[in-house]
Amino acid sequence: MKIFYLFIFLIFNSKVFANDITKFAVEDFQIGSKITDYFSLKFIASNKLDNYFDTFDDKNKFMVIAITEKKYIRDWDQMEIYFKSSDYRIHAITAGNFYKNINQCYKDMEDYENIIFSSYPSSIKSGPLTTKHYADPSNLSIYKHTDYHLDNGTIGVHCYDWSSDMTNRLNWNDNLQLQVRSNELNDYIGYTD
Repeated sequence: MKIFYLFIFLIFNSKVFANDITKFAVEDFQIGSKITDYFSLKFIASNKLDNYFDTFDDKNKFMVIAITEKKYIRDWDQMEIYFKSSDYRIHAITAGNFYKNINQCYKDMEDYENIIFSSYPSSIKSGPLTTKHYADPSNLSIYKHTDYHLDNGTIGVHCYDWSSDMTNRLNWNDNLQLQVRSNELNDYIGYTD
């Protein structure tokens, strides 16, 4: 059902925003809008992920909040919203769902890829690529990812297949992530494809 809603949204809106990431929305959250349009400063402070960018030179340039409450998100198990500290403008949205069956994750990933590419046919597609995940010292965890490069940002669909050791030790579960990022945030985190 989630994929159907995304498909309907993109089909009816794709002609309006072509390759403009600032018009893309996940749930009700839109790149370029202000996080304070959705949440109070108190909510933002209580849901902020501390130390998220501590290894960066300008560690306070962006902030991230995590959302798991169903009253704020309907179709996802969790979301992270990245916004600029100086003006509260949203620069990235990561929406995720957890899976017990990684094959279902791959099927849903393919469905999202088809919807995104049909809605943004002039985007530049990279992937799908399968990569060992750097966080797993055993090299048994992998993620499959496809990114669509638009004029001013990226839409990515990723499936993370964690090893049983990572799941048992850290409680990291297999998941699908829909990632929408502005070029400014991509530059900040050093994203290159």
